[in-house]
Amino acid sequence: MKKFLSILLCLAIALSLGTAALASGEPSGSAESAADPAGVQVSGGFYYTVTGGEATIVSTSDAVKAAPIILFPAEVDGYPVTAIGASGTAVVTNASGWVLIPEGVEAIGDGAFYDLNRTPGWSFPSTLTDFPVTALDSCGGVFYAAVCPAAQAMGAATGHTVDTAAMKTQTVNGAVYNVPGPLSDARLENFVIADEAASGTGAAVDVLDVPADRLLPGAAASGAALPADLYDEVADMSGEGAYRYTSTMGVETGTWYAVDGTIYEMVYLSQNVRYATKAQAINAIYEAEGLVFGQDYDLIRLYNYVHNYANGPRPGDFHIYGCYLYKAVGPFVAGAASNLDWERAYEHVIDGVDQPIQGDVATLMVQAGAPVWVDKLQSQNNTIAYGPSEAANFYGLGSSVLVDGGNSTDYKITAFDDIDFGTDDAALYLTDPTIVGTENVLYAVAGGTAYVTGGRYFGCSSGGHGFYVGMGGKIALNSDGFIDKDGRPVTDYDTLKTLVQDRPGLDLGTAVRTELTEDWNAYAAPVFNDASAEPDVAILVTADETGTALTTDTGGGVIVANRISATTYGRGCAGVYSIGGDESYVFLYNPTATSSPSTPT
Repeated sequence: MKKFLSILLCLAIALSLGTAALASGEPSGSAESAADPAGVQVSGGFYYTVTGGEATIVSTSDAVKAAPIILFPAEVDGYPVTAIGASGTAVVTNASGWVLIPEGVEAIGDGAFYDLNRTPGWSFPSTLTDFPVTALDSCGGVFYAAVCPAAQAMGAATGHTVDTAAMKTQTVNGAVYNVPGPLSDARLENFVIADEAASGTGAAVDVLDVPADRLLPGAAASGAALPADLYDEVADMSGEGAYRYTSTMGVETGTWYAVDGTIYEMVYLSQNVRYATKAQAINAIYEAEGLVFGQDYDLIRLYNYVHNYANGPRPGDFHIYGCYLYKAVGPFVAGAASNLDWERAYEHVIDGVDQPIQGDVATLMVQAGAPVWVDKLQSQNNTIAYGPSEAANFYGLGSSVLVDGGNSTDYKITAFDDIDFGTDDAALYLTDPTIVGTENVLYAVAGGTAYVTGGRYFGCSSGGHGFYVGMGGKIALNSDGFIDKDGRPVTDYDTLKTLVQDRPGLDLGTAVRTELTEDWNAYAAPVFNDASAEPDVAILVTADETGTALTTDTGGGVIVANRISATTYGRGCAGVYSIGGDESYVFLYNPTATSSPSTPT
């Protein structure tokens, strides 16, 4: 009888649970459905996101890109792969192997593949239906598309050779591939990339056991004006998509930093400790270093950047927890110089111990507010940019000097009459600087403006340019007399006749070959001929690939350059490179420029 009653009780409980599950919308007899994993995941060298239980491949490791046959998976960690590419981000760039996409993939996104001009061929599945003509930018190779009408149509539209001959299939790890004829004898399992350890840029270490919601006694000076956001949580920010600009300006900082008309000098830096609030940072640094807010420093920049990304300036699993402390100097500073411990070339090792410095430290960063003046800046900046993809080009990440106006939404200059050098969201007046770096020399972005007089400049990195604007940034170089009362560059012929001067010499700046070291992230160094230089001449030298002298990029901007002597070395090193649609303007007055496809000797 007891056994019978027990069975009845169990049945009653089961029915009760089933009814409750049905009432809550959950499947009867099952646990709560597993949620999609948040953020970017990685498996076998493929980075992916999950939505609705389906995976989209968003990036790939260097090992995948280097493979002679790139086999996209049909499943990652139990999730079916239905798409490749998201938000226009290139999943594979500059690869030269075959690309085989398995059955099950339904869509290839805009810009998913870029610059695969040496790829022999592609194999597409019958399931692929969403395949825009913009999916493969600057990519060659034969389309093997016997079972894929979408690929046949796309290949015809883009001028690719389309092969519709029948293909054999091979199954590898549950993925079914249609094998092109030239690969019919290949054993595809030999080209599967094993799981790799993510290349990290420093995971967070445990913070000291200090409160985040109150200040410790002595951590702040009596009467100090505390930040209004002292106890606000600083959440982790991912850096892709719409967040690229904000993330760039968050992870970027400077040895010298200016905002609201005040220049600050950095006194403390950490990039691998995650602080939840500024209060927690104040407490922890007080206990560890004895630094007191309002006495030793009076400005905190705190930003938590986390993103798992395989492309971009540096691939890896990023955890950049930047905490930067500054002491106010004033609106003017003379002789400001780099800090070579902070503006280093690499994550580095001393006595076998990984050091926390990771990069993203400019010599000078200026943000929105009243203007500031810097005289005779001495910059030797070797920072390597870590952060969102293309941020070095689009927003200036890693530049030696960065001027950010903060106006990332209303910045476009669509006509000459829109140009106005009299209204600046941020303004830097820079006189006679020496800027020697590897990424961009000077970048103005999002309404920021730099007024520059004289100086010597050098940049040497693949993609490291000279004077650079994006998103409505403006640079005026030796511009006295060349900008009219309305804030526009002078174009009136009669006025221009009065502004003609002798052009500066060609031999004022050159470069010589050097070695890559821990402290010098370049294969060339500058040589400036000071004896023949005049005070109002800007001498610029760039070296290595795509080291353009004057550049406009995404969102455009304006460069006014007078009396510049520019010398560029290396393949693709133009004098002027201007993109960014109708919003880009470059005005050259009394210039001298020479470009050499060869590299420095």
